[in-house]
Amino acid sequence: MRRILLLVAVLLPFLPGSAGKARAQAVIMTEFLAENRDGLLDEDEESSDWIEIQNQGGAALNLEGWFLTDDPANLARWSFPSVEILPGGYLLVFASGKDRAVAGSELHTSFRLEGSGEFLALVEPIGVIAHSFDPAFPPQRANISYGFSQRASQTNYLSAGASGRFLVPENGGLGAGWVDANFDDSSWMQVETGIGFATGDVPLGPAEIENVALDGRATQSSEGWGGAPGRAIDGNISGQWGDGSITHTNASPSWWEVDLRETFAIEEIVLWNRRDCCSERLTNFTVRILDEDREETFEETFLSDGSEMDGSSFAIEDIEAGGRYVRISIPGQYLSLAEVQVFGLVFDGDLGFNRQLRTDVGEEMLGRNASAFLRMPFEAENPVALDTLTLKMKYDDGFVAYLNGTEVVRRNVAGEPGWNAGAAEENPRENVLFFEEF
Repeated sequence: MRRILLLVAVLLPFLPGSAGKARAQAVIMTEFLAENRDGLLDEDEESSDWIEIQNQGGAALNLEGWFLTDDPANLARWSFPSVEILPGGYLLVFASGKDRAVAGSELHTSFRLEGSGEFLALVEPIGVIAHSFDPAFPPQRANISYGFSQRASQTNYLSAGASGRFLVPENGGLGAGWVDANFDDSSWMQVETGIGFATGDVPLGPAEIENVALDGRATQSSEGWGGAPGRAIDGNISGQWGDGSITHTNASPSWWEVDLRETFAIEEIVLWNRRDCCSERLTNFTVRILDEDREETFEETFLSDGSEMDGSSFAIEDIEAGGRYVRISIPGQYLSLAEVQVFGLVFDGDLGFNRQLRTDVGEEMLGRNASAFLRMPFEAENPVALDTLTLKMKYDDGFVAYLNGTEVVRRNVAGEPGWNAGAAEENPRENVLFFEEF
């Protein structure tokens, strides 16, 4: 039977303050570093200061004729060449004083940033300030970047393991009212994503080596600056803090851990480091693998002499240890990880499917109804300032998603979805275990 999931996301507004000044403009300076001592290097192998710019709009934008300036009396101090930023894309400009503005090459402003704090602005071709730190950004610390409202636009509102409410309807008595934001779902079954069940009709194939951390649960000793532990298993290896994919602790000693949710034969672990600054912190670290009873099956300390890793990543190969938990620890206060990849032996078929599940609803659904209702509440900081919300779904075989009572996307569902409707067509088996973005 083709199954259908009716999903409603309930957006609960939460309105905090923000820093910096911006017009209703899709291009802003998301981050800058005014005291680059030994971090990101430019093409001359020098630690120049830098400014990161993001296009938060829905269309590509050419910055030709736009300006960066640190002088409120000269808004046209440095001009961009013809350079395009895609929707959601970033552009890095070095604030080095080298004055290089050639399309397709590394960009350098004609001024440097003052670590003690100064005016900084991004200016439109017509001379209007699109975004500024006015009258001045605060004094800066060495190798620590300063950002503008970055977390609000980069937050993962619903991650694997998020809590929601689930119901398999027995009739059409609820009508369409259950998708409303204020609907009382307190009597529904409490669940964690992913949600589903396997029927046992898929044969097991040969074992393959996969990154089994992607479906795990991540925790850490503390959290600082919004660096949540799940960022290290989101599939994003970017070492740039502005990409919203780096963890951060804030107390000594520090540790990060992933629960793989079952035991695997672990072959290799790869740690991806932060690169925009502070890469030297990931040193003298210990990697442990623990079994179901939290008994150690592997332990080794790396870079114990305090040296830095060579490059963006550090691979620990030929481990050949079984385990469910992988823990990374350091004696220091700040542990930041861009990504932790744990490569282990995995079988195809229903075993792979079951690894996606945290709540098995086979007893509730199998042989009873092809449809189910799911409500997933989340909070967004200042929702009026959001430019884009992306839904990532793994589904078998169809779904309809609503946001605060309004339908936003559907797949393989025809017409008005009834309480006992089935999917109009199957989602191919080879696609079921992969996220589709909407």
